[in-house]
Amino acid sequence: MDRVQYSIKEVSERLDISYRTLHYYEKKFNLQINRDKSGNRIYTDENIDVLEKILDFKSKGMSLDGIKTLFIEKGILEDEKSDLVVLDEVSLDIKENLINEIRLAVSKELKGTNEALEKVLEDNKSLRDELRSIKRQNEDHYSKIDKRLTEWRNNSEKPWWKKLFK
Repeated sequence: MDRVQYSIKEVSERLDISYRTLHYYEKKFNLQINRDKSGNRIYTDENIDVLEKILDFKSKGMSLDGIKTLFIEKGILEDEKSDLVVLDEVSLDIKENLINEIRLAVSKELKGTNEALEKVLEDNKSLRDELRSIKRQNEDHYSKIDKRLTEWRNNSEKPWWKKLFK
């Protein structure tokens, strides 16, 4: 028995979505859409069912990532992350050597960075101490001026402004 197949135009009209949206959903959900000899997409009833479910959940406010997760959990879609990678012993040794070299380089860099940071902090401390000393000197200087002005104002019979502007 032959399966019913639909062109992208037929599916687009049936679902009332654009070709671009169909392409996007195909890529986003990793849908397996068959192609004819010319390379045109050929949709099956199963493909249309999945697309209708996507549109239904989307119309209810669900995000595409949420729909994808739901479909993977329910077995409607296959998990893309299930690819198996096989490494031989030589590859594992190379990996370990690279990791060790990277750790060594990072630790050397961090050691140099820590020494530089300690020097900057020490320089910063001495600058702060010098700044405090200058502030204290300024406070003392202005305090003496204030004290002399106050004495000058209080020690005379005439108002201070008359002394100043004879």
